[in-house]
Amino acid sequence: MRFEEFVVGSELVSSPRLVSRDEIIEFASRYDQQPMHLDAGAARQGIYHDVIGSGFMSIALAWSLWLDIGAQGEDGRGGIALEECRWFLPLLPDTWVHAHVMIKDKRVSSSGHGLVTYELSLRDAADEVLVSFRTIGIMARSEADQADVDGG
Repeated sequence: MRFEEFVVGSELVSSPRLVSRDEIIEFASRYDQQPMHLDAGAARQGIYHDVIGSGFMSIALAWSLWLDIGAQGEDGRGGIALEECRWFLPLLPDTWVHAHVMIKDKRVSSSGHGLVTYELSLRDAADEVLVSFRTIGIMARSEADQADVDGG
């Protein structure tokens, strides 16, 4: 979707996806090598009594599921912010998750770029929020609107 097609206040929900124990451990072994993410024995001594997915994995899953919706498509041009990130519940093995995305704001930057603020959350099958965050993405604009900025 081009910048102009995003509607502030609209909400999108991804398809569900199952997160496996192996996937949690694989992510952690590459990016977040803490015992609570890697070692079931050590994790049993922790507050969740099992391995939990890295918080950064939760963010990456929410983003991946947002991209799977297809709304951004090839019109994304990068991002400029990640804000208000909060973890509420752990990502447990064999959990079904989905992304919930709300379009919070959109504006044209002083340089003519389309900026869209998304509020994303990764939720479980009971719709409980595991993580939420806001991000500002740079989106392609239609040629007609871009011509107005460029003096075309």
